[in-house]
Order: sequence, then C-alpha cells, then structure tokens
Amino acid sequence: MKTRTIGLSLALCFAAGTVCFASPQMGTWQLNREKSKLSPEAPKNNTVVYVAMGDNVKVTVDGTDKTGKSTHNE
Repeated sequence: MKTRTIGLSLALCFAAGTVCFASPQMGTWQLNREKSKLSPEAPKNNTVVYVAMGDNVKVTVDGTDKTGKSTHNE
C-alpha cells in the first residue's frame, strides 16, 4: 500500500511539473479569417510557428501585406 502511494505521488508530481514548464504558445498558429477583427487593408499573419531551440524560441511568420504580396519573416 505504501509503495503504491509513493509511486502515485511521484507520477503526479512529474505530470504537474511537465504541465507547469510547457509553453502553451509553442506550435503552429493559423489566422481564422472568419473570426478576425483586422481591417481588410491591414497586413495579415496567416501562419505563425513557434519552435523551441534550446533556451531560445524561433518564430517564423508567413502572411500577406496590405497589397496582397506574400511575406516571410524569421
């Protein structure tokens, strides 16, 4: 009984630590044009990708400017 309780406690602590240190911002984000409140002539970021690279975060942005030309930034 005591071994099971200790094992369950350790598993719970590990899971809580993983959730605390995970960034909810990491991943790929896409613009939902139906819900967007941007004006039609504003530049739009269609896709934004956040990737962890060691202690840094790489951000890649693909979108369109106000004239409709595609843009790419890192």
